[in-house]
Amino acid sequence: MTLLRRGLATAILCALALPVLAQTYPAKPIRVIVPFPAGGGTDIIAREVTNKVAMARGWRFVVDNKPGSGGNLGVDAAAKASGDGYTIVLGQTSNLAINPTLYRKLPYDVAKDLTPVGLVASAPLVLVTNVDSPYKTLADVVAASKAHPGTINVASPGNGTVAHLTSELFQKTAGIKLTHVPYKGAAQAVNDLIGGQVQLYLSSVPTLIGHIRNGKMRALAVTSVAGRRGALHGRIRALRPHMKLAGTAFTVEVRPGDNLMIHAAMALAQPGDVLVIDGKGDQSSALMGTIMMNACRQRGIAGVVVDGAVRDSLEIDEMDYPVFSVGTNPNGPTKEVGGRIGHPVSVGGVTVHPGDFICGDADGLVVVEREKIASLLPLAEHKEAAEARRIAQIKEGKTNAPWLLASLVTAGVLKEGETL
Repeated sequence: MTLLRRGLATAILCALALPVLAQTYPAKPIRVIVPFPAGGGTDIIAREVTNKVAMARGWRFVVDNKPGSGGNLGVDAAAKASGDGYTIVLGQTSNLAINPTLYRKLPYDVAKDLTPVGLVASAPLVLVTNVDSPYKTLADVVAASKAHPGTINVASPGNGTVAHLTSELFQKTAGIKLTHVPYKGAAQAVNDLIGGQVQLYLSSVPTLIGHIRNGKMRALAVTSVAGRRGALHGRIRALRPHMKLAGTAFTVEVRPGDNLMIHAAMALAQPGDVLVIDGKGDQSSALMGTIMMNACRQRGIAGVVVDGAVRDSLEIDEMDYPVFSVGTNPNGPTKEVGGRIGHPVSVGGVTVHPGDFICGDADGLVVVEREKIASLLPLAEHKEAAEARRIAQIKEGKTNAPWLLASLVTAGVLKEGETL
């Protein structure tokens, strides 16, 4: 997971699948475990969400802060709780995705012991400094650090957190050296930054936005383009200004000879999106994949995967998720044509299957039920008819499209020297 681009993602998970209850659910208060101290971003989100649900539905919640071990203690408590649906944990990237790779052994298994319920909220990370700090911009920090490596402190909510690893990635990218100061939570780090004990602090927007607005902190950079359009609009520049915003993820299943779903996905695709199509080995899907590949080139779509194989990847190293490399390339996104997603993988808390239409930005993924695409089929049918006419014209020699022929050869649909 590319932490700088990922930001902070928060998801609610049940300890076990909710059983069928004989009585109306919920019959008692729901325990919401927050695996971080009070006052942090996850805690703020938990209380905001539970308050709104309580007012809207009349449900009762008890927020239970269980910090420790990078969030592992709280998640473990949820994993060991009764699977009656009355204990949920508000997890985030660090304890659900990062910790399983950093810790040699965890007392819980995210895949086996927890059931994902849904993405609740997402928040980018923001790099801040004291309002009286000499650093007015991110460039000032980089210049000062290069002149005096290691003399600038950067605080984080703790070792192994998204903020910690993001700061390390920033240092590596910028070619600088900062001194990391881990805290056990946000409250003490905020106080020390305001008091001048540390020079920089990287944490989630919900934790810091109040201090930024009241003038106690200066925002220097945010890890999300979307963050610039939200609460921090006009205050800050992105750490990665080339990052792309993207849209909605649609699950697309393509049957042999049926390209309607492909066209429906194409109708939704925006620059920076990735299309992953499973054509079940059908020859027509390979043809459609090459047509889509070239359409993607023209529209700036990041890549196309057909039948599990990468047909094209234009800017895959700039994607917010290592879609093509998960499970195959531990070093992150790759431009190597031929990478595969041959089995379901987890990306940003969402299970991605071969055949899924995937897109995402630094703020997360949204999955829409396959049935929702039905409303797009009239447009898809129109596009399919137009595409069929286009292919017929190429076959009849009425359209000069050497780029398509070259692509078909590359994809193995045609052999060298063959024509349609």
